[in-house]
Amino acid sequence: MAMRFLLVACSLVAIASAGDFYQDFDVTWGDDRAKILDNGQLLTLSLDKASGSGFQSKNQYLFGKIDMQIKLVPGNSAGTVTAYYLSSQGPTHDEIDFEFLGNLSGDPYTLHTNVFTQGKGNREMQFKLWFDPTEDFHTYSILWNPRHVIFMVDGTAIRDFKNLESRGIAFPNSQRMRIYSSLWNADDWATRGGLVKTDWSKAPFTASYRNFKADTCVPSSATSECASNSVPSDGGWWNQELDSMGQQRMKWVQKNYMIYNYCGDLKRFPQGLPPEVRRSAAPMDAPLSGADIAKRLASCNKAARDRAVRALSSWLCRQSDDAVSDADLAKIWKGLFYCVWHADKLPVQADLASRLAALLESVSAPLAARYFEAFLLTIRREWSGIDFLRLDKFYLLIRRFLCHAFLLLRKNAWDPELTARLTGILLEKSLLSADNYPANGVNYHVAEVFLDEIRDLLPLAVETLDLMLNPFVSVLKKSADKVLVNKIKINVFDRLLENGRKLLNLEKAGDKIDSGNEVEKLGKVALLLAFSKKFFDSASASETLQGNRKILFRLREDFLKLENDLDKSGIHISVQHLENGSSENVSSTVVPEMQVEVKNGCGDSGSDDKRNKKRKSLKECSDSIKKKKNKSGKKKSSEDSVMGIDVVVATGKGNDVVDDVSLNGDAMESHGLMDFDECMISNLQRQFEKVAAEAGMTDDNGQFSVMPATPVAGAALKRRRRAKSADVKVNDKRSSANSEGNVEKSGDKSAKKVRFSMKSNLVWKPNNPLPPQSLRLPPSATPKGSALKQGVPPGPIRETPPTIKKIKVKASSVKKSRKGVKSPAIKRLRKLQSLLV
Repeated sequence: MAMRFLLVACSLVAIASAGDFYQDFDVTWGDDRAKILDNGQLLTLSLDKASGSGFQSKNQYLFGKIDMQIKLVPGNSAGTVTAYYLSSQGPTHDEIDFEFLGNLSGDPYTLHTNVFTQGKGNREMQFKLWFDPTEDFHTYSILWNPRHVIFMVDGTAIRDFKNLESRGIAFPNSQRMRIYSSLWNADDWATRGGLVKTDWSKAPFTASYRNFKADTCVPSSATSECASNSVPSDGGWWNQELDSMGQQRMKWVQKNYMIYNYCGDLKRFPQGLPPEVRRSAAPMDAPLSGADIAKRLASCNKAARDRAVRALSSWLCRQSDDAVSDADLAKIWKGLFYCVWHADKLPVQADLASRLAALLESVSAPLAARYFEAFLLTIRREWSGIDFLRLDKFYLLIRRFLCHAFLLLRKNAWDPELTARLTGILLEKSLLSADNYPANGVNYHVAEVFLDEIRDLLPLAVETLDLMLNPFVSVLKKSADKVLVNKIKINVFDRLLENGRKLLNLEKAGDKIDSGNEVEKLGKVALLLAFSKKFFDSASASETLQGNRKILFRLREDFLKLENDLDKSGIHISVQHLENGSSENVSSTVVPEMQVEVKNGCGDSGSDDKRNKKRKSLKECSDSIKKKKNKSGKKKSSEDSVMGIDVVVATGKGNDVVDDVSLNGDAMESHGLMDFDECMISNLQRQFEKVAAEAGMTDDNGQFSVMPATPVAGAALKRRRRAKSADVKVNDKRSSANSEGNVEKSGDKSAKKVRFSMKSNLVWKPNNPLPPQSLRLPPSATPKGSALKQGVPPGPIRETPPTIKKIKVKASSVKKSRKGVKSPAIKRLRKLQSLLV
């Protein structure tokens, strides 16, 4: 009677499960984020930043065939997971999983499957779907009977987990399970291993369910078994298994769309593969040499290439570092290059690039480094033969390899030796490679995507970041490729600098900064790594190319300004995992003390233009010092302006300096100024007073009669100054005539009049006697044009004797006079000639 009741109950349940969500399911969490619509025919789950949502079946099942049509989250669903699975309760639970891992827009969805028995899982297989699961509803089915657990998509089997209890392997056939589904955030592992985070600006994320159908056995509470005679008379799902056509379809899916199989993951199971794999696996037909693998990888047949890639993954994971020669790696990568070459359509290309790059994490670190090196050598050698239609997939391959190289370093806890080796390979084999291959595009793409790929792994220790960025600093020092240098400057260091400025401005403004965004991560690197010192050392190194020093010095100035702004702002930038991350206290630029070197010997005999340029540079330097404040606070005395020479006390380490001194001769070769102490100023004052007295430029009281040299504004003052200058000119003329007896009278029209200023023409050199008063200075030293209008008092007028022109006797007239004179010898010779005739 009990058996008859069980049979009737099972039959009725199988018929009653017609897909009404109100009757079959309960919303378990998420509040109103889970909604049942259309009179129970549609159910939606939503996820936002606050929470996800989920539901479960009201009944428990033991074997059956369960169908559910699902439309997944559209658009950018990275970081989200839509789970649809069967599960029992307790620590030794059984579970059959469908999990859909979100993706970036344009990338294929990842279908993750797993089977738990007696609380133990680790039986994952992953696939890329051959359609877009977000555009329409698709049917995902679980066929579960005592001999098989078969996963199906739109009726096509993708996985068959067989019952091998006779060999000691557990199978889920004793625990009743409910149907569960949920939509939740798993951006720490779901998309690209957690590298891509959930973009909450796209929330809420929504998945839809419809057409639920369950043809199952629901055992009573008195027993946990489902009798074989409780199934439909035609057998149905109870005896169902894959026929030859179904097995062929499953093999097609696994060859073309399977991206992970735990059965071949020797890295994950170093002690040996799981027992169900070892006992049920067919004899391996993988090639045992690199040459055989390379031939199959380059096959024109896609199925053969896919088998070769799987064989390579299995073979390479079993090899030690010394078991694979460089020649084998070179042959393998030659085949892999053409394997990528033949790959068609973006999902297939992306999948192949990810599988090849993921091998870096599946092998030992030394072999991974050599595998990475072989990749760079091959891609550079073959780069010139890639047409523009295939460039994108090889760019994608480079980017994936760079990403997985960083993941390999993270897996090894950023070991300094491994980090230095991988960055050294990148530098020597690509960025500064000496192979002479025309493969600049490889280096350009590495520079463009480097920060994008490492950004999600930040923050890192200072030493690690230094090792990671060293290759690009070396390129800025040594590379003659101006395009590469500019790309590294713009895409790496200018980008760091820009984010550092944004972060500092946000901190100054007190704005809230979202943790994990680009400004926060890259900005801290720019602020805390003391790039200014690194660029200064690089620009100053002897091996740096001369043409690259300007770029390095410019970067140094930009980062130094940023670091100084950080110091002045008093803001403390902290990073969790940065070691020695505080910014260096970079001192401001110190202006060296400026001095004039006074040389003994004759004056400079160069051209007037050179003298004028030197005077101009000296004046500009003097004007810059005039703008500084006088620390001593003393006022200039009347002795500070002597004979049109202004003496200014500047703040150069406590020394007094002369500001506006016009030097002639060798002293003009220095663009600095002379340091004067009180003793030297006093001696100079006495010398000037003596010269002024000899020139007759003092009045009866012994005071100077020369106007000060400081210009006065205003038209009336200018006219007054010109009048006074005329009076001074007349007085100077008279005094000059009285003091110099050897000067000719001014009434002589042939005499040349010279007007000069003491400021411009009087030059005093230490340890040399003063020039004589009768010295006529060269015309280049006389003020010209408007020089007299700028407050320079004219000196005395001196008359010089006219130049006496020497009369040159023409050589032709001398010759003519010589022709007219006849010597006695000639006369005698002619007389003898006449006698002979």
